[in-house]
Amino acid sequence: MKYFLFISIYYKLTLYSYIKYENCNFLFIDLHLDYGGTKKTDQNSKYCIMNKVISQLKEFIQSDFEWKTYLWTFVFITTAITINYTFGFENKIIYNHPDMKVIMIRFLGFYMLAYFAIAIPKMFIQNKQYLFANPIFWVKISLFLLLISITSGFRFEYYWFSAISDSQTRLFVLKLSSQLKCLFLYTFPLIIMCRIFDKNQEGIYGLSWRFGNGSVYLKMLLIMIPIIVIASFTPDFIQAYPRYKVWQFETMDIMPVWASTSIFEFLYVVDFTMTEWMFRGALVLGMVAIMGKDAVLPMVSVYVFLHFGKPLGETIGAFFGGYILGVLAYTTRHIWGGVLIHAGIALIMEFMGFFQYYVMGIHR
Repeated sequence: MKYFLFISIYYKLTLYSYIKYENCNFLFIDLHLDYGGTKKTDQNSKYCIMNKVISQLKEFIQSDFEWKTYLWTFVFITTAITINYTFGFENKIIYNHPDMKVIMIRFLGFYMLAYFAIAIPKMFIQNKQYLFANPIFWVKISLFLLLISITSGFRFEYYWFSAISDSQTRLFVLKLSSQLKCLFLYTFPLIIMCRIFDKNQEGIYGLSWRFGNGSVYLKMLLIMIPIIVIASFTPDFIQAYPRYKVWQFETMDIMPVWASTSIFEFLYVVDFTMTEWMFRGALVLGMVAIMGKDAVLPMVSVYVFLHFGKPLGETIGAFFGGYILGVLAYTTRHIWGGVLIHAGIALIMEFMGFFQYYVMGIHR
């Protein structure tokens, strides 16, 4: 607990000093894009980075907040997290079946519960239940959740590569296959769905050439570094990271460990990009035409459920992180900020895992 108390104090003092220092001159940037991506005429307009992010979140919350909806969301997600981490619901119920098709069907019900447990009360509380009469809503959200369920339950790699004789090579191939799964399973369905249902949307559910205000997200990422460094000394972190446990592959014959590490980490970033594309892209920007800002909160619930099985702190963080990244995707209409933050944090955590192994001599 003393680590988290220190982190909280440090984080608040850092934000306060950044915002107050010379009226934010340290963090000023020129903003050449507005929320819609068009050029601004006043080239002298400058905003404090942290104030801009806080302003985006504040404006969204002011327009979206309804206390009954947010209270119910908090109660539902807190209850779901408690049940899962107390009784191991995902491992004991969903995965506990030999048939992969059954597991995927269970995941579909799992994620539908997460989504509609928030979406339905939210729509009725705000008297927007008429949205459920739109057949496109049901087609799109069903297909999106189906794709997530397939990637969660489809363990093809264990069937296709189990015949590899060398145990280290087999484990390496399994890890790479796991990182590539979302790329193969998401790409063509999302492109086709975007061309059918959202052909007038810029880009493909947030994948576009637009990437305004990149330094905003970079500075947010830099602020996270000391938090991750301190967290890396906790037992849960040491147990989970690095994801690529190099000591398992140091005698692998097919390539040196530095090459296998580089390949894995590259595909690790690709996998995070695909996650952002599905959650902030498809579930938010893909549903905006129908739901508007109401698409964010149900996405957050599914995103939390996706993290069941990971360390508890990571799952709790997924709620806040998913909400913030969802709001930023909604306001900027692209996913690149989320990719930078999400993948950046993941790589920093990997680096600290390697630090614990190579420098501190700790691994599990």
